[in-house]
Amino acid sequence: MVLSDRHHSITQAECNSNNKVDKKNFSLEYTEKNAFIFSTKYCINKLEARNVVDKRGFPDRKTVRHLVKRYKKTYNELQTHREKVEFVDLFLVKLTKKYHISLNENNTRKDTIQIIINSLNSNKSQISGHAVTLFQSDIISEERPGDFSQHLETNKPYSHSKAISDKVDFVLGGSSKKPIKLVGDYSTLWYGDPQDDDIIDEQERWEEEGDEYRDWAEDQADGWGDDWDFFWEDDEDEEWIVLFNEEGDVEEAYHFSPKAD
Repeated sequence: MVLSDRHHSITQAECNSNNKVDKKNFSLEYTEKNAFIFSTKYCINKLEARNVVDKRGFPDRKTVRHLVKRYKKTYNELQTHREKVEFVDLFLVKLTKKYHISLNENNTRKDTIQIIINSLNSNKSQISGHAVTLFQSDIISEERPGDFSQHLETNKPYSHSKAISDKVDFVLGGSSKKPIKLVGDYSTLWYGDPQDDDIIDEQERWEEEGDEYRDWAEDQADGWGDDWDFFWEDDEDEEWIVLFNEEGDVEEAYHFSPKAD
């Protein structure tokens, strides 16, 4: 395994191991509708695999949380079906080479596809992570519920435009063309000069308060016992922890609403 000072790249050997999601564990209907999940283009792993790989290279919680915010913002700015397919495809190609990604097999919204970008909690002792819904609200469209995922499987390599590539690099933190401004506890895109120092100080204070709560919530989740695992999920104005165990029990806890404009 190749390790860097910040994260480890996923090697082909890791991706070809028993950690990767396997079609035989899913229904035929699911695998036909979501064939891209099992594509050799990506390295999407079983959820339990994150506990058996080397976690030293996992990113921190804040890095992943802001990545998810940038993803949601960027995806929702895309206008066409083609743009969205290209964006999700290239995002998965690059993301799964950079970080350890799990399929959220406990997703209760069965009409969506969620992955978990795995991370470490604040004291680096426990695996956490943050869920991201790949197609946001598009996948629940009644008109063509599987259209996005089916087109992903057939999307040709190297077919992505420079504009899409730039957007993916920005989401992954590889581009400085669009700086990040913290609005409350959320990352949004902006252009131009920084705002007034007092406003920035207030935003940083909100960010610190949010992280203090997340630290506390993860400590509480860790206290559920060794047989429980967890990750974060969010919607427009709320975040919470999803806890799960090997018996298939899934619980939500520690909901809170970060301050935001």
